[in-house]
Amino acid sequence: MVRNQFLLQLKPGKLEDYKNALANPCADLTALADKKGIRNLSIWNAADFIFGYFETEEELSFTAEEQAILDKYEEAMADVYSYISTRGEHMRLMFNDIGTPSETKEYVRKRAFMTKLDLGMQEEYKRRHDLLAMNRPAPDPSKPAKPRSSNNFTIWNASRYILGYQEIDTRYEQPKPVMPEGYINPWETYMLQIMSWISPMDGSMDLLYNKD
Repeated sequence: MVRNQFLLQLKPGKLEDYKNALANPCADLTALADKKGIRNLSIWNAADFIFGYFETEEELSFTAEEQAILDKYEEAMADVYSYISTRGEHMRLMFNDIGTPSETKEYVRKRAFMTKLDLGMQEEYKRRHDLLAMNRPAPDPSKPAKPRSSNNFTIWNASRYILGYQEIDTRYEQPKPVMPEGYINPWETYMLQIMSWISPMDGSMDLLYNKD
């Protein structure tokens, strides 16, 4: 499975135009997406940003005719948004904890989040998450794996922006403990030394489109 993602910045006042484009998709573009086997497609909004995530069996490639369909769509949307990520390329992978994602999303709640790094903090952010991954206890192979609530948890970087995607299996989700007002967990406090939230701190970006 290949996980694909993109980050756009809306032109001023163009959110409704973008929503309208999602509600009335180009037929050629929809047919191309079906042909390429695009699935688990979700698109979110926070502030003037659009974050998209989708999956394919293989890395995407396009014929000249298919590329012309994409180019025509991008040209039509040129006054609506511009790319922050590089069009057609993956964003930089900063962290992943895949777990065991469910093939069907019937019980899955999807979450996306976005932060902005302080100037020049991309490598420091990556270093901190690498240490987190290194210090995580290895699973015991003698014990059966337990179902997890958090799966497909992945974080990417484009420019000074951090984008995260997470699938939460509600069958195994535990209630959050009640914490004092204003409480921020130690890991988040640590990371807020080098970044600030764009999406809600404890919530998700706004889901504009979802197709499993």
